[in-house]
Amino acid sequence: MTPLELAQHLENTGNFVESLKIYREIYVQNPGDEDALLGIANCALAMDVLPTALEFYVKLLICNHDNPWGYLGRAMVLFRYDQDERALSDVASAIALDNPASALRIDVAAALNESGYVRQAFEALRPLRGTHMEDGDFRAEWGFSAVALGRESEFSSLKDAFTRDAQDDPFYGMCLDAAAARGGDLSAFERLEGLSASDDELACRASVLLDALVDGKK
Repeated sequence: MTPLELAQHLENTGNFVESLKIYREIYVQNPGDEDALLGIANCALAMDVLPTALEFYVKLLICNHDNPWGYLGRAMVLFRYDQDERALSDVASAIALDNPASALRIDVAAALNESGYVRQAFEALRPLRGTHMEDGDFRAEWGFSAVALGRESEFSSLKDAFTRDAQDDPFYGMCLDAAAARGGDLSAFERLEGLSASDDELACRASVLLDALVDGKK
């Protein structure tokens, strides 16, 4: 296993501290290594070290102005800084460069959904609908945006899978509650309210669903 492969493996398994160390060693040896630049930025973002993440996404874009992951990464940082207009511009650049559409759209949709831009997330995923429905990450983002938008036919086709997956992951139960709340289930609506006000990692997503139910959609 090469140092890069090891760093990517550690990153993918959530060991961001050790992964970051290796990415930085690669970067010192080769400052133009796009994988190392992206890896440093991604690990910093995962650790919520936003200045470092932004610095290295910018370095990546300077190195390769046509790298869609650089635009997506910078957008995710900008969303956290509440600079939505600039973030959406970077998202548009990432999508434009992702041609033909690839799994990058799933990460695009995750960033958009988390920030409340569910309609844009739904549209970003649309080109993958015929090829990625078996991908669990795709289903999660597609289902989330569909239920937030009230696309009942789209979400109903996923309901069995979401019901099954809800046994292991509360994300799916949250989406099912949103669908039930749209149908008038007050207890499901109250569960969403409670989750949105909690310290749970799903609180942000629950707030997006709640806003979609109460205030309309972005």
